[in-house]
Formats: sequence, structure tokens, C-alpha cells
Amino acid sequence: MTDDTPHAQREPFLPGGLPLYGTFARFQGALYACRLGNFPGSGQRNDMVTLISSDGDMPGPEWRLAPHPWRTGCTELTRVIDRSQADDVFDCQSTAQWHGVELEALLYLPSSRRISGYISRFSERLRPTIESMPEFGRVDRGTWHGEVPFDELERLEIRREPSSAREPLTKRRRLFHGR
Repeated sequence: MTDDTPHAQREPFLPGGLPLYGTFARFQGALYACRLGNFPGSGQRNDMVTLISSDGDMPGPEWRLAPHPWRTGCTELTRVIDRSQADDVFDCQSTAQWHGVELEALLYLPSSRRISGYISRFSERLRPTIESMPEFGRVDRGTWHGEVPFDELERLEIRREPSSAREPLTKRRRLFHGR
């Protein structure tokens, strides 16, 4: 596997800005990866949106450099807004197929033009193939993680889904499907 250092840049966007996997918010005409949370004492669920800038430059004075919540030693540019300030908040799920193997929870690695993803659902007939591929490493009993060349994907599908239970499932829609 390549780009396996803890600080390798993994992007939730494909080149051109297509969201790939995670929660996203459109704010002031731009699309950001984000995390949802609750303002202390508000009593509202997911009323706080922490925008995350994937651009290396400070987008404005309201943004701050903050420690990454679960990556020790890493920082990110963030801005906290009220959910009502966002034009749109949604989730994306994505799957890809590479050499007959289905990957999910995809991220893009721009430095090597690879896709990082997990294999958790597979046919037992594929187990020997997956175990023999150097691109994949076993995470636990039934899950593998790997990085594969983006240009070799046989299929890529990205689905937009509601960001909370408050939105009806009828709002799900396919953002991209094909190769």
C-alpha cells in the first residue's frame, strides 16, 4: 500500500470538487466537508456545523487552525456555524469496484491518485484473491483496507443521502454512477 503514513493527505473530494464520502455543507457558495454537533445547552440535535477547509489557505478571519479531533499531532482549518446558516447539509456514501472487488467508505489520495477504501462485504470465493493482493491489509476478521489506483476503477458510485433522521429517505439521490 502507498501513502500509509499517518499524515498522508486523504481527501473527501475527488478532483473537480465532487464529494466522495462523509458529511458536507454548502456555505456561502462553497462546499465543505463538515462534522455535525450540538451547541451546549441548545437542546437541539445537530444544530452546530463544524466546516473543514481542505484548502491549505485560511479562507477568512472567522476560520481557525484547530487540533484534529482524533488524529494526534494533526491540525485542520475549521469554522463553526449554526446549521441554519448552511445552504445545505448532506451525507455522501460511495462504492467502487476494482478487479472485481467492491470498496466502500472511499477517500481520495491526491499525491498518488489512488482511492482508499474498505472491503467488508464479499463473496467467500473472493477471499483468497483479496488475501493475495498486496494493495489490501486485514483490519479485523471480516474487513480489509486498501489503496488502489483511481484510473483502474471499474465502477464508481456516489450517493447523496439525508444528513439526519429529520429528512425523508425520498431525498436520497445518486450523484454519480459510472466510469
